[in-house]
Amino acid sequence: MKRLLALFISIILTFSITACSSKGEVNLYIVDGAPTLAVAKIINDKEINGKKVNVKTVSSVDVLNSAILNGSADVVVMPVNSAQKLYNNGVKIKLLTVNVFGCLYIVGKGEISSLTDFNGKEINLVGKTGTPDLSIKFLLNKKGITYSENDTSGVQLKYIQNDTVIPSLKTNAIDYALIGEPLVSKAIDKVENLKPLIDIKKEWESITNGKLYTQAGVVVTDKLIESDFNFVKGLYSSLTENKQFIYNNATTLNSVFSETSALKTLNFNEEILNRCNVGCERASEIDSDIEFYLKTLNEEYNGEFIYKGKL
Repeated sequence: MKRLLALFISIILTFSITACSSKGEVNLYIVDGAPTLAVAKIINDKEINGKKVNVKTVSSVDVLNSAILNGSADVVVMPVNSAQKLYNNGVKIKLLTVNVFGCLYIVGKGEISSLTDFNGKEINLVGKTGTPDLSIKFLLNKKGITYSENDTSGVQLKYIQNDTVIPSLKTNAIDYALIGEPLVSKAIDKVENLKPLIDIKKEWESITNGKLYTQAGVVVTDKLIESDFNFVKGLYSSLTENKQFIYNNATTLNSVFSETSALKTLNFNEEILNRCNVGCERASEIDSDIEFYLKTLNEEYNGEFIYKGKL
């Protein structure tokens, strides 16, 4: 019975994946925020090489993972370390490009100029063992700065819920928070005298002699590459044009996004776009940076995960 059930599930998944690529449409999944900004041109154009692109905005990386596993997603914008983890677990995907190069900042009202200045202070962040957590611990270790989660020695790392960050900063319940765009811009807009104090990307580049902070990228399924390579080429072309698109259309950019998007209420300007650090680099051309990034974040690197074919 178990074998029959496994066979049935396999057939259903095969059918769903095949159907997804044969119906003349492609499903692109993203988590709302800076990753959405990385595909703004695609959202605006609504199609690539005559094929409709259905953009699905979801609430978390876990939902992205599920969409890949159940065959719903053809293209996904996601954290590079999460994508590598999926590949290492046997999921047939490839990293096409890296598109977000660091949108994490420590914000606060104090006069802070370096990570050393946080000694004896609290840094509040969202998500233990997530990218912000692993990144700040790496930076503190490299600088020889002690930190703790349970006592008052060194830098104190405290974990809070995403929706409590701005209220807590506003009421001075917390002084400093490590958060990403667009939450940074929203917090600056709502909390008086709040400002970015530490740029995680700049700290990373300083410590690693200029290694790129390859935070998030575009992943495509092997099925899509095999069944519609023309679309994949068009996808890559659109991604390379995205940065110019968002800067050229900054003043009207929020109109591109859905009513439920966190980006909808942002009044974009060059300063905000610069903090988002959105661009496009072909993964195969920066594989050494990706390898370093993944190993630093405790993820096993496998170069076969990177798409290296012609485009």
